Amino acid sequence: MLESYLKLLPGTEVAMLFYSLFLLAISLIFLLKDKNENKFIHYAVSLHGAMISAYFLFSLVVLSLGWSGESWTVLAYLIPIIMFASIVLSLFKFTGNKWLHLLHLITLGLSPYLWLNSVLGYANDWF
Repeated sequence: MLESYLKLLPGTEVAMLFYSLFLLAISLIFLLKDKNENKFIHYAVSLHGAMISAYFLFSLVVLSLGWSGESWTVLAYLIPIIMFASIVLSLFKFTGNKWLHLLHLITLGLSPYLWLNSVLGYANDWF
């Protein structure tokens, strides 16, 4: 099923993987630049990109193994909530350079695309 979808949209699989890795890199930047001594806050302010990346990459595993189904619905709603909570938390608790918050615009721009493709993968609803 995954292969037929990717054949319909040439170059899309590379773009989605690139976006996923790019969001993971943004999370890594926030993780390395945060100077907060509270470890929970330190990791929570850098969770946003890693959450959506892991969600997307896991959807590829689910789709390729044939585990798709409606049992993933709760995860589909929970991941964006955690991601947005991490972004809001980082706006207030991030102790590094405040200009890095501009990276949230990239995160908010790429995340809906990856989230939608992930939901379609979990539901086995790709073309």
